[in-house]
This record gives sequence, C-alpha cells and structure tokens, in this order.
Amino acid sequence: MRRFILGIAVVFVLTGCQNQKPQPQLPPSQALQQQAVTPSGQASGNQEYLAQGVKYLQEANAPEAVKSLLMAIQSDPQDLQAYLILGQTYMHLNDFDNAAQTYSAALRVAPDQGEVYYLLAIANGLQGKKEQAVQNAEKSLLIFQKERNEENFRRALVLLQGLSQ
Repeated sequence: MRRFILGIAVVFVLTGCQNQKPQPQLPPSQALQQQAVTPSGQASGNQEYLAQGVKYLQEANAPEAVKSLLMAIQSDPQDLQAYLILGQTYMHLNDFDNAAQTYSAALRVAPDQGEVYYLLAIANGLQGKKEQAVQNAEKSLLIFQKERNEENFRRALVLLQGLSQ
C-alpha cells in the first residue's frame, strides 16, 4: 500500500510541478489541503472530490476512491491529475483495461504529456497488447527527449527495451 501511495505522490510531483514555479515542500496532508483550495480561498468541487479520493486511497478504500476520482473527472474533465490518479488506482486494482481507458482519456486532455504515454504503455503491456505498448513507450520516449527530461527518458527507454524483448 505504501508503494501505491508513493506512486501517487510521484504522479502528483510529475504532473503538478511541470509548469509551475518551485514552491517550498509541505507535508503531504498540508500540500493536499493547499491544492484543494482555489485562489478565491474556497474549495472547488473538483478538488474536493480529488482530495476525498486521495483520502480514501490513504485509507486503503480503493472502491470509494474510484467513485470520488470519477466525480472529480466529471466535475472537471480537463483535470489531468484526476485521470492520472484514477489510472494508478485501476493499475493497483489490476484493472488494466480501465487503467488504459483512463490514460487514453487523459491523452485527449493533454496529448503532449510523456508521462501519460508511459503509463499507458505499461497498462497496454500488462493487458498483453505489446504492439500498442511499444508505440506508446516510443511516444513517451520522444516527448521526454524533446523536453530534455533525462530521468524520464531513461525510464521510458528501459520500458521500451523490456517491451521489445
């Protein structure tokens, strides 16, 4: 369970920090509370659902987390973070079909995100869809190369090599 929560934290870091100014590190509970508040100081519906979903995940209540995350997406279909967390939740539940569908929906929101292609490649690989997995791993590799994101480039390269064997 700790690996799962750590994985979600990594997704938060990778998606939440890409186009933002560096901010001081806060404890996870404070960071989540800060994210769930709009600039006007009031919690948005989407962020409330997202925060509730993360809370359910921390309590190891994946079915309720899925419900909350789906509500977050319904509330704001453009929120990439909600798709990523939901996809990770499905992956944790070994529901690779729903994970792949969720990541595909995320690509409609943000088609230039290498991390989404990377996660979709993993889901496709676990579904046994090797050709799709390789294509998505290659796309993630190209995006990470273009962004000069060495760490993620290496991860995508290792994934692509593993899929190509």
